[in-house]
Amino acid sequence: MQMNFFTLNSKHKYSFLITIVFALGILFAIDFWIHFYIVHKTTSVQFIDNKESKFIHLALQEKNTPFDAIFIGSSYTKNHISTATFAKRGFHVYNLGISGRLLGDFPSMTLAANSQHPKFIILNISIDELFVPPSTKFVHLDDLGPLLASSTDLTTKAEHLWSFMLSLHSLHYYREAVFLQFRDVINRFTPKIKSPPMPTNLISKVNYSDQEQLGIDCDVFKTTIYEKMKVITCTNGDGAQLGYLDHQSPKKAVSFDARKVNQDAISLLNSIINSSKERSQIIVVLQPIWGRIVNVDFSELEAKINAPLLDLTSETFSDHDWCDEAHFNIFGRNLYSNLLADRLTPYLRHFP
Repeated sequence: MQMNFFTLNSKHKYSFLITIVFALGILFAIDFWIHFYIVHKTTSVQFIDNKESKFIHLALQEKNTPFDAIFIGSSYTKNHISTATFAKRGFHVYNLGISGRLLGDFPSMTLAANSQHPKFIILNISIDELFVPPSTKFVHLDDLGPLLASSTDLTTKAEHLWSFMLSLHSLHYYREAVFLQFRDVINRFTPKIKSPPMPTNLISKVNYSDQEQLGIDCDVFKTTIYEKMKVITCTNGDGAQLGYLDHQSPKKAVSFDARKVNQDAISLLNSIINSSKERSQIIVVLQPIWGRIVNVDFSELEAKINAPLLDLTSETFSDHDWCDEAHFNIFGRNLYSNLLADRLTPYLRHFP
């Protein structure tokens, strides 16, 4: 009986090990296929909205003229900054905005930007990011060291390390891009269902034909339609959103105490700035925020950051300039790009 039990138990263990090896093999194959797809889907005129793809896209850009500036940030940067606006002023720039990427992603993004030897790197952040610990769900190997070095407690270090371990699995790391690709494929084969007529009192709130007539200043390779907006992505790295916010701004006054900035966030930001100084000059931009009037001691905040700081949080834009509560539409994008060009021109023009 003991021998039979041992034999049965061994068979179970053997079957279990085969199952584990088979499952790991499938995951490895999926990871390999996703990475292969991401790399081969990226060219000099198209990319997928994640770090690796956009890094490749940047590296494939024309190198005859060095970049005056590379902009780093989230979808706020990708959909707000017009490369053409800077080109009209004689500046060659690249938009390295990637949706969902925050301060915790900036070490790898800055390293990718520095590989192209730009004169300036413009870090675009929301002021909120300076008052919370930096984090990212997409930890690149080049992000891990700076994130661990800037963290002041073991729990945060463990969270960064765990995020990095998860990011080694391509299906997890590229989940957003994979989801969007699958959704696009499904939408192509799903029969269109005609919606009932829209009430006339709502038509003006979701109509963006006037923005389409205005046109976009870059070549579009991808268009995604949502219920109340159209999102476009351009061959040069830019993006834009067409639509209108359907409610008014509360214009809420929000105060930040510059003495209470998060030390991890400041440490990471200054680490990025200091590591770049010998290659490119860094400028930090605080982005406009819809619905809030920001009060902060800017001079005290500036003293904590080892680079020029441009505060655009208090710049006034009308509700007409916003597509949603986070992003400008075409009109706001034009206004913001020109405003940012005005503020950056003294730096870009007088670079030795």
